[in-house]
Amino acid sequence: MKTRKFSILFVFLVTVCLTAGTAMASETTIFDSLSHRSALAAPTLTVTTSGTTVSLSWSSVAGATGYTLYYVPYPYTGPDSIGNIPMGTETSMSISLWKGAAFYAAVKSYDSVESSGYSNIDLFTIDDSGQSKWTFTEDNVNFGIYGVSPEAVLLDDGSVRLYVTGGRQGMKLYRASDGLTFTKETASLPLGGSDPTLIRLGDGTYRMYYNDPDTIKTATSPDGLAWTKESSTGISNTNGNGAWGVPDSIELPNGRIRLYWVDTPIGTPNPPNGYEVIKSAISSNGLTFTKERGFRTKGGYADPHILLAKKGNWIGLFSLIPLFTEEDPNVPITIHVGTSTDGLTWSLESEPIISVSGGHVVDPASYPLGDGSYRVYYPATSELNPPHNSFIKSGILKRK
Repeated sequence: MKTRKFSILFVFLVTVCLTAGTAMASETTIFDSLSHRSALAAPTLTVTTSGTTVSLSWSSVAGATGYTLYYVPYPYTGPDSIGNIPMGTETSMSISLWKGAAFYAAVKSYDSVESSGYSNIDLFTIDDSGQSKWTFTEDNVNFGIYGVSPEAVLLDDGSVRLYVTGGRQGMKLYRASDGLTFTKETASLPLGGSDPTLIRLGDGTYRMYYNDPDTIKTATSPDGLAWTKESSTGISNTNGNGAWGVPDSIELPNGRIRLYWVDTPIGTPNPPNGYEVIKSAISSNGLTFTKERGFRTKGGYADPHILLAKKGNWIGLFSLIPLFTEEDPNVPITIHVGTSTDGLTWSLESEPIISVSGGHVVDPASYPLGDGSYRVYYPATSELNPPHNSFIKSGILKRK
């Protein structure tokens, strides 16, 4: 539970942004223009929490004959969302809520003539850490497609292309009108390339970022089938180890391109599993990239895939490679949901959203279904040690 006090007029429409457990109001007060003068003092409100129980108490006001508790669900949607509870002469109350509940609260005192102004205003949330806001339902479809690092592209006609890295065969391409029934397509893909990630350019053409083999390079295509190699991004495997690459590209709200990739910290040659980090770089033209400082994630999170990149609202999927799995190779790799306000600092859910019994899941990719949910594709294995024969599976990721 986190509590944050605001000295703002309660009935004034505010835009509040919660970031990493804090709250911020875009307008602080118009008290001078909207408040009424009252001889009664406003109470002082205190909010404490224990688990899902919220306890509210307020100071007694001299001359007051009663109190009214006001509450508003967060986020604020307008005056119609304001509710109140007549408290009589009581100066406290406790109530059990649900995980994830969030409310503003304030109190007024009154007598037979008038009411006071609002007390201080508290915004409280019931901590829902560990409780995913997402559900995943497997499609239970056998695609018969083997490989890793899929990339899904939703086409204008509603069909889906799936680019898959197939080992010695290089990249392969499939297409499905329904996202489930795939047939192989003939394409001229970058020879020797792997782990593709695509963006759609403003003119309707495509740019691909891919590993080749220790450098992230680019290629362009007018239709997603015939590809022409373009240039190097300048991002390369400086540590010379195998835990590298698997890029993911995303267009930012300001039109720039951010590229994510997996690496290991400098000075850690051939590190044990669980040392993987994710780095990023930014570009204004999609070709020349400037590396961004620090790591986006640490501790074995890898294979980034960004589902949503809006101002203040980023959602991604990440594989988690457990630390030191060389010592216990039967610990599975799982896929987790991550959220961010800027695409740089990520909060990762500790519980996996995608896993498979007796095997690993890695390299997520997706396309939006139009209702806020996503169809996610991911390679899975049926063995933990040694993992081999990765086959593509899918399912629906949606908010609860």
